[in-house]
Amino acid sequence: EEMLQCGSWDDGLFGDLPGGNPRPKKKREEREEREAPERKDSMCEACEADVSKALSLPKHERIRQVGKGKQGACFLVDLGATTAVLKEMKGGGRPFRAEVWALQELQDSEAVHRGAIPAFLGADQKRRVMMSYFAGVKLPDAGLAPVLSAPSATTAATERALRCWLDVASAVEEANRNGVYHCDVNPWNVLIAEDEGAASQGCLVDWACSSASKAPKLQRRGDFQAAELLDGSVGSHTDVYGCTSTLLWLLLKRTRKGLVEHERSRERLLEHFQEAGAVEATPVLEPLAACCAWGMAEDVKERCPTLAPLLELVKNATQQMEKK
Repeated sequence: EEMLQCGSWDDGLFGDLPGGNPRPKKKREEREEREAPERKDSMCEACEADVSKALSLPKHERIRQVGKGKQGACFLVDLGATTAVLKEMKGGGRPFRAEVWALQELQDSEAVHRGAIPAFLGADQKRRVMMSYFAGVKLPDAGLAPVLSAPSATTAATERALRCWLDVASAVEEANRNGVYHCDVNPWNVLIAEDEGAASQGCLVDWACSSASKAPKLQRRGDFQAAELLDGSVGSHTDVYGCTSTLLWLLLKRTRKGLVEHERSRERLLEHFQEAGAVEATPVLEPLAACCAWGMAEDVKERCPTLAPLLELVKNATQQMEKK
């Protein structure tokens, strides 16, 4: 009776529960409430409209858990004729809305058709999102990085790693042209195909941080995130940073913290690549150094504005490698 007199409260997961909030609000929650009006951008409004139209999931049977992270857990499910992935999200509603919005916006893209971005299959009010299944493993678990360092590096491994990156970066470039910015490109969000003959050797997952214009301000910057995310501003240059920092990690297994800004000039990166020792051909390494230096510039004005020129640089490197 006392609980009912207190009214109800939203626990952020199961909806309105009777009674008062049994735990005091943390400072982070109070800050998020104050910043909420600023976060109500065009992307969020689009999310609200789109999600309301997609509150249904195909009939399915859960098989096993295939992943778990901060945003929730992923399960492989059986749809009868094929398999899919069901992502059960936790916490606030923004990541759920962002993921549904992004996958819906891109469902007709060429990247989805070839498997570089998951295809959207449905969502429901329980913050569950269903998407196509990509048979692969997370890039860090593939054992390819650092592809430029002996003794793990081989020409075949390097070519496969670069092809995976090209497939993912091409997908991001297409998403950016359609007004969708991932905002969290990193090796742990990239799957590399188990089948080397797959149409796409890479798939970019976890679109829960995606946005169209503004994103929630980061309190702490990750190893693969651009500096402007601390202010909540995003654009194609934001994903340029994420993609090229992922490429640097793939090549040397180093991040911006391991190579401070003055060590990421074109000349210094070329020296680092040459010191790795496995790939000695300068014509192969020069475009890779140029790509990472241009794409990881801390100043947005000096950074490559889109991924298109960087894709050409890496394609040039793979062509030189094929000649060798």
